[in-house]
Amino acid sequence: MTYLQRLSTYLQPVLQDASKSRWVRCWRVSIDGWDVTKTFHRWCDKEGPTVTIVRVGSYIFGGYSDVSWDRSNTYASSTKAFLFSLYNTRGYSPVKLPAERFHHDAICRVSGYGPTFGGGHDMYISNQASSNTGSYFISGHTYKAPPGGSSFYTGNTHFTPSDVEVFYETTN
Repeated sequence: MTYLQRLSTYLQPVLQDASKSRWVRCWRVSIDGWDVTKTFHRWCDKEGPTVTIVRVGSYIFGGYSDVSWDRSNTYASSTKAFLFSLYNTRGYSPVKLPAERFHHDAICRVSGYGPTFGGGHDMYISNQASSNTGSYFISGHTYKAPPGGSSFYTGNTHFTPSDVEVFYETTN
């Protein structure tokens, strides 16, 4: 099974309409830029359900939220949101990590943050992330902790993304 097929199996249960749903890219940092206030929030806020895909070297991971991003400086509640890893440092099979607790903190919607999942920032993408190691994982606050904890995804807790893409779901 390819990584895309695996991700599709994770997304299938949360689709708005399986027969009509399709994914439209609203942000790709390598094309649109790394300033989250001018790019991510401008293009992805209030678009509904999204999937975020992050690449660090050859490692691929991300998160799904059924709640829209915005700049409200609040947390949003969800029982459907999850994190995932498609390719990681230890060669584990792809894994889906659901929210286990604190569902009211599923995503963090702050104007100066990139996509951020979990009340403890289980996964945080920093502003201007290509030029710093400010993006990080603090596993296990809201979402199920992966085998090996916070370094599971890239080998380190902090990371510099090679690319980040966000897609929103549409049924039009």
